[in-house]
Amino acid sequence: MGLTRKEIESIEAKGFKVTTVKDFLDLTPEDELIIEMRLALSNLLHQRRKMLALSQTALAHRIGSSQSRMARIEKNDPSVSTDLLLKAVAATGATIEDVAEAIRPTVAGVSDSRSAFTRV
Repeated sequence: MGLTRKEIESIEAKGFKVTTVKDFLDLTPEDELIIEMRLALSNLLHQRRKMLALSQTALAHRIGSSQSRMARIEKNDPSVSTDLLLKAVAATGATIEDVAEAIRPTVAGVSDSRSAFTRV
C-alpha cells in the first residue's frame, strides 16, 4: 500500500520527507526481519483464536497468563517475549507448518513499502 506521487508531493510540500520505516528507525535487516516475523506470528495468533472462537481470557488461561497479557501478545507489544508469543500460538493448536506458512512471506523478503514522515 504505497503512496501515490501526488500524495508524496503534497507531504513534501508541507516540509516533511517521505521515507521507509526501516530507514526512519535505522533498522538492520535482522531487526526488520524479527519485527516482521513477530507481526506475522501475532496476526496468526489473533486469526487462530478468532477461528476457534476463544476469548483472550480463555486462551490466556491455557498458557497460564492473563487477558491483558494476551491483548499485548496480539498487539505485538515489545515487552512480550518471543517465547510467550510462540507458546500462545502453540496453545491454539498451530503446527510448525502453520507457523512456517505465516512467516514465509516475511522470510521471502521484507517489504519497504511502509512509509514514515519526518520533518525536514
